[in-house]
Amino acid sequence: MKTPRLNLRRFNLNDFANMRELEANPDVMCNSPHRFPLTDERIQERLQAMINNEPSRAPLGIWAAELTEGSDFVGWFMLLQRDLPFVELGFMIVQRHWGQGYTAEACQRLIHLALVELNYPGLSAVTDAENNQSIRVLQKSGFGFVKQYSQFDKVLQKDVLLNLYELTRDSYQSRHQ
Repeated sequence: MKTPRLNLRRFNLNDFANMRELEANPDVMCNSPHRFPLTDERIQERLQAMINNEPSRAPLGIWAAELTEGSDFVGWFMLLQRDLPFVELGFMIVQRHWGQGYTAEACQRLIHLALVELNYPGLSAVTDAENNQSIRVLQKSGFGFVKQYSQFDKVLQKDVLLNLYELTRDSYQSRHQ
């Protein structure tokens, strides 16, 4: 898949350095379910599992995003069926590409894929209540706030506040007519 500035492709075993740039960075990981940087061994395990699980997730899945010019890694984007009202949209961006609009650009492509091409009724997204960067991307992408809730975080061993956002196909189509 392509956007004006990005290529979205499936991950492969050569992506270890890309995943390490994300998952070994404390500033990136603090808002993820893992909360803390991962070891190289754990990153390799996660990458292998991601690659192994992709065939069963199709047409949904997890995509690596690269700049079309130079193939520089930007991050990953996902559409997965989880325990949410709709298919979940998620993303994680390398820190050096924060604030450049790549996240919103890739999200728009995946939103179109899910709601128009694949005809899903809606998308859900969950973010930490204090993750203002992700909240702005979701709002810019047309997601509406549904609720804030508390959930026990096994890593932090305490309750954390999460925000649930949704974007329905009808809402998306009314904005893009």
